Amino acid sequence: MAAQRSHQNPGGDRGRGSSRHSQPSSRAVSAASSQGVPNRVVLDPRHLQALQAHLDNVMNAIERRISELEDATQGSVTANSGRHAQTATSAEAQVKRMRDILAKIDDLEDDLKR
Repeated sequence: MAAQRSHQNPGGDRGRGSSRHSQPSSRAVSAASSQGVPNRVVLDPRHLQALQAHLDNVMNAIERRISELEDATQGSVTANSGRHAQTATSAEAQVKRMRDILAKIDDLEDDLKR
């Protein structure tokens, strides 16, 4: 019997409801909104509020992520700055040590020449 109904109504309502109080499909809303002024979408206040709430949530998530990235960047810069200072200090000590060794070599070469 259900098969007969589907053959009798090939388009079918596909569960959208036949009541005039049912919500229109998104296709119907899109078609209706495109019949007005070109490049204009018409939304009712309830959908506008839902869209605003969604966009507010998206903006809040973006702001939280930016804050997290700023904190991570600051931590990384601080850590790298500390490592750089240690490397510079170590390099200066190694350069001094190398100069001392070269000075001793020069002194020994002078001693050998005498």
